[in-house]
Order: sequence, then C-alpha cells, then structure tokens
Amino acid sequence: MKVLPFYTSTAQRDAEKVNSQDALLCPTYKLLPFQIQRLASGSTGLTSALLVDCNGATTNVLSDLTLETAERTTYDFITYNGEPLANTLAYGVYYLRVADGNTTWYSEWINVQNIQPALFSGYSSDSYDTFTTSGANITSGINLAGGAAANSDGFTGAYTNEKFIFTYNLTLNSGEAPYVLINDGVNHISASQQLSAGVNEIEITATGSDNTLVFLRIQNSAASNFSLGSVSLRRKSGEYVHIEYTNSKDFNNGDESILYTSTGGFTQQAYLRAYENLPSHESIEIGEDKNGKFVAEKLIRKYTRSVVSYESRSMYNALSLLKNHDTIKILTEDGIEYTPAIGNVDVSIDWNTFDTGSLRIAWNEDGNVWTNSMDNIV
Repeated sequence: MKVLPFYTSTAQRDAEKVNSQDALLCPTYKLLPFQIQRLASGSTGLTSALLVDCNGATTNVLSDLTLETAERTTYDFITYNGEPLANTLAYGVYYLRVADGNTTWYSEWINVQNIQPALFSGYSSDSYDTFTTSGANITSGINLAGGAAANSDGFTGAYTNEKFIFTYNLTLNSGEAPYVLINDGVNHISASQQLSAGVNEIEITATGSDNTLVFLRIQNSAASNFSLGSVSLRRKSGEYVHIEYTNSKDFNNGDESILYTSTGGFTQQAYLRAYENLPSHESIEIGEDKNGKFVAEKLIRKYTRSVVSYESRSMYNALSLLKNHDTIKILTEDGIEYTPAIGNVDVSIDWNTFDTGSLRIAWNEDGNVWTNSMDNIV
C-alpha cells in the first residue's frame, strides 16, 4: 500500500510485475520514500542496504540513508522519509535489497532518471574572504566580519510561486550558518532561508519573476566558516507529474498499516509518466417538473482536472488510498501545484493487460464549485 513496496522474495515481487512497461520513476538525488513493516524483532534497524542493478552488481547505500525505527507491540516500522543522499545515483534500473539481521526484503524496480536537472554547476562571483569551490560544492567559505555573498552561475528565469528544491550537506566550523535565496542580479525574488548543519533539503518559493537569468545567492551577515557539499538546486517541477501525500493520523490496519505521524512525518511520493489532461466540467441541475417542463432552480458546475498514466498494480494499490489523505500535492509538469481538499480526489483504473492499466487521477480544482440559484437567473 506504499509507492515503493517491499517483498520477502524476488519471486513474490516479480509475480506482481509481468507486463509492466517500466520501473518506478526515481530522481537522482534521493530515493523514493519507503516504509517497511515487520514483526517486532528487537532489532534496532537495517544492517544492510544494497542498490542492485540489472546485472546483479551492488552498491552499498546504507550510510546514505537517514532511517527511523518505530517500535510497536506486534509490528515495527523502518522508515526512510526521502531525505537527499550524500551521493547522487547513477542513471539506471535498480532495486533495493535491505536486511535487518533476521529478514531480507526486495523492493520494486526503480528507474533513476534526471527528472529534475541541476540548474548550476559553479559560481560567478563572491565577496567572501576565502571562497574555494569544486563544481557546485563550496569546499571553504570564510567570512571574517560584516556581510559576504556568492552568486551561482545564472540559470534561465523564475516565475512567481515557482518552487525550487535546494539540497546540501553543511559543515559549520564556526560562526553563523549561511542563508540562501534566489536573486535576479539586483533584487531578491525569494525569501531568505538559513541552512542547518548536515544533509538537508529545503524548498524555495519564488516571490517575484524574471524571465532572463537568475542566481542562487549564498550569504552571511556575520563571521562564518563553513563548507557545503552535495549541493544542487532543481526546479521542483520536472518532466512528469509529481505527487506528494501524507496524513495527520496513522493508518492502523494490522499487517497493512502506514505510520505517517510517528516516523518524523512520512510523506509518500510518486512520479507519473503523465501530463495534465484538458480540464472537464461536470454540470448538475437541481429543480422540479412544472406542468410537464423541468425548471432548473440551481445550477452547479464543477471544474475537474485529471492526469492519466499507464501504471502497474503496485502503483494503483498505493494511489487507491489517495482520497483518504488530508494533505495532497499534485505538481504538474509546468510547475503548477494543486492541493485538493480531503476526499476531493478520485482514482480509477482500466486494466489493459494482466498487471498494467490506464490509471486516472481526477480532482476538483481547489475543492471549489460554481453554484447559481434561481434567484440569480434572469
């Protein structure tokens, strides 16, 4: 019931995936969030996490994963919330093989693609007392006093309310942690956010627009000594539809439970090979027959948006619960983010083959309807 499910054998996994067209889409800078439910074993966490490619070659990613363990009477839960990895993933098709010393689990196949390309690879200017870099990483940033700033290479434009994802690994040796924002060379076009030590991800929202070049600006207003690794800035919108969803309460259903609030705010994410479809209108007329003629006393029109994607059984299993979640974000390929109200999403599928079908997600834009009563009809 999760976007990235795990199985206790490859045979069990592959039985669910005979004719699926492709693996689950995954970006290069993080894995899809996952949660493994196991019988309470007393183990503290995973002892092994290997990324396995199509040839069977493995890469140890255990040290890259930020894992949380929630213990319950009958079941324990191991959760990865989708934090950025210290090392980016190479393009390819993989699955995760993880173990806790008692059990080994095998994930669905994932297809790592450059869904959200990095926007810059270096810096064009700076006013720090010491500023050394390696690509987008800052190996040493030292500001002895007063203010200092550095601008990245320029990248093409930003528009109001566009969202960006900034990932980094901050080592703060002393002084003030740096701030980041987006600048058009003259004015700030986003709020300034202070970074936290360690591997992190923040969302930057543009508050203004510029259709030419803009820059990521890193700045300090006081003395600081820091380094930044694993740096990337990406547009949150990619080539496909991106869905994020979570809930303010856990789904407690025995051996098919999902812990949302008890594991640091677990949020499921899915990337669909789809684009937003043309919107449709649903009109409802409420009235009565008068002398053999229907008279509409109230007209209700709902404006519905949708996406259609060819997906596997496992993806449908996960997204079939979408309408039961109270926080849903649907980000289209052109960067427009919708947040439909709870229960205001419909998920359906037409099965085309044994295990794949045309998945349709429809939602009423912003949960609004247009209503007109007879009093206003002339």
